[in-house]
Amino acid sequence: MAMNTTPGNHGPSAIYLGKNDNGTLTYVALDENFQSIHMYTSLHSQAIKCQLRVNDPVDLLGQLEPTGEELIIVAWSTPNFHSDRPEHKERLICFRVTKIEDVTVDKNNLKRQSYTIHGLHELAYLQSFGSIDNHFSGTIHDAAKKFFEKGKDRASEIDSQILYPKKCNLTVDEVDGVVDFIIPSETPFDAMTYLQGWASDKSKNQTNIFLFYQDLEGYNFRNLDSLIMDNYPPDFNHNRYRYDPIINRQALANPLKSDEILQIQQVSRFNAYKHASNGNLHTSVAKVDYLTKTVERESMKFDQNDGTERMQTLYPVDIEYLNKFAKDSNSTDWIYVNSGLPNYIDNSHSHLSKKVYGTVFFNNIVQILIPGNSSLDIGQTLRIRISRPSLPSNTGEESTLDAEIDGNYLIKDIVHTLTPQSYYQLITLCRTGKEKYA
Repeated sequence: MAMNTTPGNHGPSAIYLGKNDNGTLTYVALDENFQSIHMYTSLHSQAIKCQLRVNDPVDLLGQLEPTGEELIIVAWSTPNFHSDRPEHKERLICFRVTKIEDVTVDKNNLKRQSYTIHGLHELAYLQSFGSIDNHFSGTIHDAAKKFFEKGKDRASEIDSQILYPKKCNLTVDEVDGVVDFIIPSETPFDAMTYLQGWASDKSKNQTNIFLFYQDLEGYNFRNLDSLIMDNYPPDFNHNRYRYDPIINRQALANPLKSDEILQIQQVSRFNAYKHASNGNLHTSVAKVDYLTKTVERESMKFDQNDGTERMQTLYPVDIEYLNKFAKDSNSTDWIYVNSGLPNYIDNSHSHLSKKVYGTVFFNNIVQILIPGNSSLDIGQTLRIRISRPSLPSNTGEESTLDAEIDGNYLIKDIVHTLTPQSYYQLITLCRTGKEKYA
């Protein structure tokens, strides 16, 4: 890394466009021939996607002799500007090309083109050609493992090799109970959405939200509560960022610039009317039992003092508002069960938890732009310090912490944007607490 490198001023270590022929990788390097690559990761996305803009002066695609199984391989890492912190992780990811569009041709040289290539992670691509159409009996977490393995098996079934299998492992949280269910002909990854809806962990007894997503190290079927607690409290020495509107950013030294938030916006802060009117603050389910021909009703009302303060985002709704506009349930979801089955799914309570606390948890959303840090990934927790100017005093202008934004956040989404000379991350954060810095 050059001595004059500054935070954000470093591109990928390698970027290739290639294809895998029976274990032999044929590729062309794009280090100097791409404008930018955007990689999209999210807790609410099954797999990582990318969008690559290429300047092609010599018909690189033609040199590869496309077969429809082209790959995009990206490797990157960032320097650590703090001597007292661990080195940043090296990252590597492989995509399958899904689409080429926005092609422009130089009229003076028909071989000189620019185009946009879209890519999907190699396993997500291959599992799209598989199908789950079967009866299962067992735990939800075992079913998740089976579905995932079915997706991996699809590669060998259609004789299409996964180039980096170590990036195709699954981390699974355990789920309560044994159930019988049928999946009606879905791809392995789409079948996971059924499991997310049925999954329940009574020992946590909080959100009961299960997420199936891919991060930069592999795939995950995780309970939101466990995910947060695994990262709580945030590592104050490593995962901390700050924003101060009166600071002189030009005068910051390299280590300080690497921790500086360049831009910030609060995407969502107060949405009580929408949530209350939709019944998300007080909701009900009607459980219809095919065997007994009965209907049982259960309801849940949001209570911000139920012991989940550490788990839940700051939600500016007081008790009077809840008693006035969420006193009675104004939303009912119907759930159908068959208690005659040996192991039937009764997820009425977990459904209520998912709806109420899922709404509340993803309410306070902040988006920040920072210099690229290859160690950051979705599912981690950041502690950010947000200041706002106060009125000038006799000692000059001062900054105070913004009580509505300053605090701890779960990384929900990251857009990694790399060019040949730069790397920045647009990070969407969900607030998990308002504890201040020590």
